[in-house]
Amino acid sequence: YIVCVNNMDAYVAGHLIYKTTRREDLCVWWEEDFKIIDQSGKASMPAGILKDKSSLYISAEYNGKACLFKLKKDKIKKDILCEKESWAGKILINNSKVYVLGGYQGKNELKPCFWKDNHLFEIPNAIDALDMTFDNDILYICGQYYCDNKIKPCYWENLQRKELPIDNNTGWAELIRIIDKKVYVVGRDGKDWVYWIDGIKHVFNGPSTVEYYLNGFFRNDGKSLITAISNNKPAYWINNKKFIVKPKNSFIYDIFVL
Repeated sequence: YIVCVNNMDAYVAGHLIYKTTRREDLCVWWEEDFKIIDQSGKASMPAGILKDKSSLYISAEYNGKACLFKLKKDKIKKDILCEKESWAGKILINNSKVYVLGGYQGKNELKPCFWKDNHLFEIPNAIDALDMTFDNDILYICGQYYCDNKIKPCYWENLQRKELPIDNNTGWAELIRIIDKKVYVVGRDGKDWVYWIDGIKHVFNGPSTVEYYLNGFFRNDGKSLITAISNNKPAYWINNKKFIVKPKNSFIYDIFVL
């Protein structure tokens, strides 16, 4: 269901479903091996996966609560990140600290947040937080905030919000990367898929929200901006040039360049 790549090895996290009992175990596969992470049936499909030199991390919901699993050699550690109704997503490691993007249910609204070594930090004035990255120890998070009766895209630089321009009443930011000291954000302005480079908006050649979902974003060799957007007509873009993937009824989950 979700993949990460470390030293040319691919790690895939998902569910192992038993035919007779329909029990769903949280598992990870790599090379020709696999490991069952949780057999309780309470773990959701994984939302994040990351491999470093010594450990493998998987984020998921466990009985409706944000959870981080850590696999080191044959030992599995499970940390509940929040005792409230919550969810966990992307995982990053910076300066040996483990960051998990997610959110929890507040009194009257959803509260986007991240956990740093299991300590919760709220993201100010956020409706949603969808992606994060690091550059020179600066944490970047992208998502949406609410202003003047509009849902607007933005990103946070060390929790300081930076607005992204749109022409419609609704927009959001889904993926963020820092490339050659420039901030790249991919998202939507109304029905159009767009990307911003240091806050300047560019429209993709072709895709709209009616046709596509965006599932990947990758920068290769310092030259090519690569994105993957798909539905039953999967495609990806290199420097805004569209490439169709066959068969047409397939689905792109992510994109990597090795």
